This record gives sequence, structure tokens and C-alpha cells, in this order.
Amino acid sequence: MKEYELPRKGSRPRTVDGYDKTINRLMKAWLKVPLRKFADHPRLVEERHHEITRENGPYAANHFGRAFRRLYRYAQAKLDRTLPVVQWSQVITWNAEARDSSGMDETELGTWFAELDNVKNEVRREFHLFTLLSGSRPDALSKAKWADLDLRRRALRIPEPKGGPDRAFAIPLSRPMLACLIRARKAGRKLAPRQADTWVFPSAESASGHIAEWKEDRSELSKWGKQLRQSYVIAAETLDVSERTLKRLLNHKTQDVTMGYGDRDRMWPRLLDEQARMSAYFMGHVPAKKADEAAQVEERAAA
Repeated sequence: MKEYELPRKGSRPRTVDGYDKTINRLMKAWLKVPLRKFADHPRLVEERHHEITRENGPYAANHFGRAFRRLYRYAQAKLDRTLPVVQWSQVITWNAEARDSSGMDETELGTWFAELDNVKNEVRREFHLFTLLSGSRPDALSKAKWADLDLRRRALRIPEPKGGPDRAFAIPLSRPMLACLIRARKAGRKLAPRQADTWVFPSAESASGHIAEWKEDRSELSKWGKQLRQSYVIAAETLDVSERTLKRLLNHKTQDVTMGYGDRDRMWPRLLDEQARMSAYFMGHVPAKKADEAAQVEERAAA
């Protein structure tokens, strides 16, 4: 397999990196084995999938299966057309993958806001809050730059979200979100002054200059990352935000032709209004003392 590499063109760097890590971690013993051997003995791939399931878990095993399938298809189509076509999806018995549904409803938000105070790093604290208020994917949000902030339009542009530059979009900003950014800038200048000139959520420890890891000790902060995005969706359902509007706020793709006619710029006032309603819902669960402090910052942000 060593002579073969996954295609780089048309793939996001993070996607390629993920496949590379899977290959090096879970197929290391196969790197010098010709792919033809697996075509002749496909049972080897199925057995390896079972082995990884036992040792590393069902998700890791499925990652292995997808990486191997992609590598083989690419090699067969582009590098060695004498390789036989193998239906790896039929060879591998895929493990069931349940959708993670660990977002918060209104009964959990008050506890989460109290936990947020346990996060000692103020930049990280504001990052988690902004993730909740925006429903953003944390990876894309971590790379936000001050140059992408448009205060006049009340928008934070995300130039390279999931899907790459073609999916670039702007997050509409409510008053609580603007207040969050004010606090993030103040904290960033204190904790990472050089990096804070560029990044909204800077880090002096990260090689990139911005927050690169958002995991927290769950005994201190029980929900972070994609769980906050899920909480945003739960809140939208609670508030009866329309599916069309929610998809625009989350930058989700849609195959619906009717929804496709909606122009994001024309919808901007509605997106701002709905974002404000979402933020009011979340901030309504902040403990009273913290709510007063947040209100003061919001007043300064609106001035």
C-alpha cells in the first residue's frame, strides 16, 4: 500500500489529514503490502475491521473501512487499472453509528452557565459562549479573524467553513454576541497580546496563534463543541424558528429547490431578528448576577 496515496486535490486538508492518521494508526502493518493481496483476499479487510471494533471501538473501525475503501478506489481508478473492482461496502459489515444527541434543553442551560465560570481562561470562556450563541462549528469559529468582523452590518464572516471557501458565509450578530466579542478582545489582549491583533479567539500556546483545542474537563464544563451546536438547534425548535431560517443560520446545505430561491442577503434582516431572539432565549438562563454584568456590556456594545 505504500506506493499509493489518497488524493489531495478537491479534499480539505483536515479531511486528508484525518485519513492519513487513520492509515498510519490502523493500517501500519499493511503499508508494504500490495493492494492486490486484499483484492484477492478481501476477508483480510473484514477481519481487520472486526479487530479494530474490539480494540478501538465501532467508530474507529468504520473510519478504517472508509479510509481503506477510498484509498483502494483511487488506486484502482487512477494508478493501477489492472486492480479488480471490489465492492468494499459489501465486504465490510459496518458498525451502527448513532447520531450524537447530547445537546442541552432549557432545563440544563442554567447549570451550564454556572459551569462556564469554572473556565479560568477568559478567551476560552467567551469562545464557548459564542459557540452556543451562534451555533457555529467550533473548528471554523476558532479561526475567526478581526478582519472578518463587519460591525456596520453586524456580521462575522467565516471564510472557510466545513465545505471550504465555496461555503463561506456570515454569522449575524446579536447584542449579546457583540458583547461576547468585546470581552474576547479585552481578554485576548491580556492573555495573548501578539496573537490578539489577528485572531478573535487567540492563544499564546497554540502554534497557529488561535484556539486549536476546545475540550474542557467535563467536571468543570459539561458541554462544549458540537454539543453547543446541537443545543442551538434544540433552542431553535423550542422557539419555532423556521427550517429555512435555521438552515441559513447554521450554513447547512439544502437540496430543496424552493428554499434555494432564498437570497441570504435579502434574508439578512430576518436572520438578525431571529438571532436576537435565540440569544435572548439563551441569556435568559444566565444566573441573575452574571446577567446584570452581561447587560452592562451589551449596552456598551450597542452604543
